[in-house]
Amino acid sequence: MRTILDEIVPTHIRRPFRSVFHQMQRGKVLPRMTCLGGHLLLAIDGTGIHSSENIGADYCLTKERRNGTIEYHLQMVKGAFVSPDHKEVLPLCPELIRRQDGSTKNDCERNAIKRLLTDFRREHPHLKVIVTEDGLSANAPHIKDLKAHDCRFILAAKPGNHVFLFNLIDEQAQRDRQACREWSRIADLPVWEPIADTLTNKARLERVSR
Repeated sequence: MRTILDEIVPTHIRRPFRSVFHQMQRGKVLPRMTCLGGHLLLAIDGTGIHSSENIGADYCLTKERRNGTIEYHLQMVKGAFVSPDHKEVLPLCPELIRRQDGSTKNDCERNAIKRLLTDFRREHPHLKVIVTEDGLSANAPHIKDLKAHDCRFILAAKPGNHVFLFNLIDEQAQRDRQACREWSRIADLPVWEPIADTLTNKARLERVSR
């Protein structure tokens, strides 16, 4: 079964994904999954699906190990509509992180997500969504891509990877300190110093001992 499926490119099975989604629309299932003002939560993340030193193809990503051997691997970006109130999810067609035709350079997760968002908006131009992603996606170029596709977003951010952002947060907290505060929100913060026109809202939930 795996040998047969290996030959199938995910773009060739887009239609079944759209068909299932449209059935959910017609069956009035989607409204039950909405939140935060009628938006659907679209969780996006990357994952590995193949790694081998012996089996590879022209479209595989490659990595040279210290001993000189070449490792072939494939990854993909997957999106799925999720809801905190339901165990079921509604997946989008995956996007492979792979070498494109004629390219000698490895593909990357960011480019794959750009392609996924482009296909998503072409198929669902008016759908209200909030994209959720991990800390790797919390960067100014990707945020601009999300805004260009009319996507709201909730992105994780860690102090070690977003020093400039968290320095601003700490400065704001010092100016507006409240005793025993458990919830804070700061609006219109730049994600990265050299690109100050990309503004975000930051929210943090923290427990303070009383």
